[in-house]
Amino acid sequence: GYRVGMGILVVGRATNGFDDDPFEARDVTDPAEREGITSRARAFAETASLSWLANAHLYGKHGGTVASRSAFWRVIRQLIDATFPEAAQRVDGQWWHDIGWTNLAKVAPSTRGNPAPALWRMQCEASMRALRQEVEESQPRFVVAFLGASWLADVQDLLGLRIVQHRTGVAVSSIATDGQRPWLLCNRPEYQSEAPFVEDLRQAAQRLPLHQPVG
Repeated sequence: GYRVGMGILVVGRATNGFDDDPFEARDVTDPAEREGITSRARAFAETASLSWLANAHLYGKHGGTVASRSAFWRVIRQLIDATFPEAAQRVDGQWWHDIGWTNLAKVAPSTRGNPAPALWRMQCEASMRALRQEVEESQPRFVVAFLGASWLADVQDLLGLRIVQHRTGVAVSSIATDGQRPWLLCNRPEYQSEAPFVEDLRQAAQRLPLHQPVG
């Protein structure tokens, strides 16, 4: 239900779980194996929509993430409610239609968690090219990236981001632009006091000059 040019894009660090058939690094060196892996990944992404978030109050789960226990998803839900008041009025309650979701690291351990430094270095440039394409194709009004300082330092130049405002808020550390749309560069919400975090994020989002898609 995502509408190109109308929603927001949320960026995390790495995927958290995949399907029940993980692959080994050596598998991708074979062209046929690699084609099978990428085809399976695409099919999985296209069929496993964010509808699992519907049961957040009942421990809706996807991969290694339990929605009701995830500060990441609780914060995003509250941001959507504040940014798109009409989302709360959806008859079907499917608030997630207003977001696209992706991650910096496109390859991560099947047992969950962020990639080790060596794996991250190997994929960083290619993953950032993929992310830039995702942004271009989804044309979000703005991007919200929950990265933290160290991950941002790795990718800022690769993503062509220019910082336009430094902030001292608990959620948004800085606001950047990729030349077309604003990016909210955020701290991670885990282990934060959630109400002040959401309020800082909401205020920053409401002051943004929103991207207007062409055509």
